[in-house]
Amino acid sequence: MGNDETQEFTEQLVTQQLALAVELANVIYWEIDPTSGLCRENPPLYEFFGTSKDEEESYELTWDYYSQNFIHADYLEYKNERLVGVLESESRETFKFENRIICRDGQIRDVLYQYKNFFDDQAERVNIVGSAIDITEKKEHER
Repeated sequence: MGNDETQEFTEQLVTQQLALAVELANVIYWEIDPTSGLCRENPPLYEFFGTSKDEEESYELTWDYYSQNFIHADYLEYKNERLVGVLESESRETFKFENRIICRDGQIRDVLYQYKNFFDDQAERVNIVGSAIDITEKKEHER
């Protein structure tokens, strides 16, 4: 195996290991295009909400669509404040907050969100990347 082949094999292995770790930890990865506000297509994210891209009327998961269809009413104002904060922030820090969602089957889940802004060399935001972790069991034990 040459150097290029070894490097490619190593990169594929690392990618597979990371994907397995994310799957085992039940972490849902997502990205938002800061220009359009669209969440990039991500089948595990739809699955997390108990739905699929084909089941939804919209193929584009926008903030408005997400808010109207999945955010628990008790958390909607809080979630809006948090999202506006990250969309307007020029910070490179990681933001964290908890929220509740309502899945398509009516199941209510507690979720820990973490996300971060990414910028190019001209300090223009190019991506918002985050994760969602189902913490329902933990919250039930705390109640």
